[in-house]
Amino acid sequence: MLNNTISDNRNLSIDYQIDNIFYKVALQIFTIENEKKTMF
Repeated sequence: MLNNTISDNRNLSIDYQIDNIFYKVALQIFTIENEKKTMF
């Protein structure tokens, strides 16, 4: 029972890290697109 809880928590943290990476990448792309628009 305890092992299941530990692995579930680990999976949750990995999912959270992946979401975080996607969020940061999306934010960078969004920022770059905005900079392109202000340049032209």
